[in-house]
Amino acid sequence: MMTRSIGILLTCALCTAHLASAEIDATGSKLDKEDPLSYTKSLFNIPKGLVHLGGHSLGPTYQGSVERVLYEYQVRDNLILGGHFAATHPAAEGIAERGRHWFDCDRNAKALHALEQMVGASTNEIVMGNSLTVNNTLMVQAFYMPNFMTGRYKILMMEHSFASDQAVVMSVLRQKLHLLKQNGVELDLPDDPIEFRNNFVIELTSDENGLYSLESLQDVLEKNGHEIALAHLEAIPFTTGQKFYSSDANRLLKKYGIRIGWDLAHMVGNRKVQLSADGVDYGTWCGYKYLTASAGGVGGYFIHQNNIPFHDYFPAQGWKAMRSDLVFNSIHSWDPTIFYQDARGTRLGNPPPIPMADAQAMLELYHDLGIDQIEEKSEKLTSFLIQQLQEGLENSIEWITPLDPQHRGAMLVFKLHTKRTASEIEHELHDRGFSVDVRPPANIRVMPHPLYTSFQEVEDFAAALKEICK
Repeated sequence: MMTRSIGILLTCALCTAHLASAEIDATGSKLDKEDPLSYTKSLFNIPKGLVHLGGHSLGPTYQGSVERVLYEYQVRDNLILGGHFAATHPAAEGIAERGRHWFDCDRNAKALHALEQMVGASTNEIVMGNSLTVNNTLMVQAFYMPNFMTGRYKILMMEHSFASDQAVVMSVLRQKLHLLKQNGVELDLPDDPIEFRNNFVIELTSDENGLYSLESLQDVLEKNGHEIALAHLEAIPFTTGQKFYSSDANRLLKKYGIRIGWDLAHMVGNRKVQLSADGVDYGTWCGYKYLTASAGGVGGYFIHQNNIPFHDYFPAQGWKAMRSDLVFNSIHSWDPTIFYQDARGTRLGNPPPIPMADAQAMLELYHDLGIDQIEEKSEKLTSFLIQQLQEGLENSIEWITPLDPQHRGAMLVFKLHTKRTASEIEHELHDRGFSVDVRPPANIRVMPHPLYTSFQEVEDFAAALKEICK
């Protein structure tokens, strides 16, 4: 482990040195002039004088989303009931990629194509709908299938998983295990919630900075892999910005016969992954961080095409799990033959056109600009921020996020060696026009978004932080 740690430090040092040597003479204004996406900042409503570096928590309003929401209200004003149906919906012929009509407005071709590229999946493996925690609940309920005959009944989580993921896992465990006990399975279910958790949750532990490693995953699987029914992990933990998702991690989990689920809240819209090729069972994401939908906005989920509903997993279903062209013929009866046999077979009720339009507009923009071009800009912007902070703060900064681009995304987390607390620094930055956020006890989180943050703003932020630290 010592040799590995030294190797990581050397890699980070080389990475930082490369950044400095590659762009040492480049100023923010020069980089902005060379940036083909510099104009996109004007497409977002950001208060005058504010540099928003907190888009990893909530993004600003995209003007295209406002236009799309107003358009759907116009459809409602003019058509009311008719908005549900293709024959009367203005977008049915004119703008077919926008979801055709309210009844299937979640099947927006451009939005789905953008998500296909972001998560590495086919259209029929993706569903847009619900908020992140709802989707996590639906997926954990569907894919957690405890087997006390084989002794495989535990769930693997990260020790510092987000509170909502913790709550979802614990609620599903209580629900399913108490149901088994009520039906005669002999189970010791402690009343104490901590003891209950310790009995049925296996933690993937981290180091002193909250970082996880493949070695620790290997260790826990060698010891407990035979007991684990489901792994529910964070692709990029919100506390550190470390990119933990990898093909190697998925191969390890599959080697031990574990169903694999990833919370991609900080991955989608940030960095691409290949869920289908990696054999992931499910993945979930939200729309209000990097994809700038409104708070609690529409997210989505992925289910691998090899998983057949009610054969490989047992999902909740509603009438939207049935084929839209056939469901009205069976509206007063039960016809199991008209259900989709892929991810679409997990849809529940009508998708809401207003929140859906809000979320889809940004995905349409990603589609039109090109996912690869946006990610390339994001990496250049993030690397420039690292360089500026390294040069400006020198020994005053302690990185939590790994600096190697292979092990991080756009969100950076760091500590500052200063007498001021992280909260005091946050307030001082806000007074100077910079929006960031902190996580106790001392971590500062920032994220320069490729579509609404300029290189000059990154340079100004680093200069302001240097001045504050003096």
